[in-house]
Amino acid sequence: DAAGVMRMDFDETAHLEYQRGQHLRLQFGSTVITMTADAITMAAGGGTLTLDASGLRGEPDVVSGSVSLRGHKHVGVTPGPALTGPPA
Repeated sequence: DAAGVMRMDFDETAHLEYQRGQHLRLQFGSTVITMTADAITMAAGGGTLTLDASGLRGEPDVVSGSVSLRGHKHVGVTPGPALTGPPA
C-alpha cells in the first residue's frame, strides 16, 4: 500500500488499480475504464466516453447505428423557433 495505492496485476497487459480518494481504474491492453468520485471515463481504440454531471460525451463523436451526433443532417428544417424533423 504505497501512498494509498493498491494494484492487482492479472498479466503484463491487464491490471486493476485503486488509489485512495482518487480513482479506481481497470486496464486491459490499451482499453481503460476509470471511475472517480464524480465521473466514469472509458477509453478504447482512440475514442473516449465520459459520463459525469454534465452528461455523456464522446470523442471524437457519438454514433448510433449510422447516425453521427455531430455530423447528422435534419429534414424539414424551418428557420426560427420551429422544431426540426428527424435526422435524415
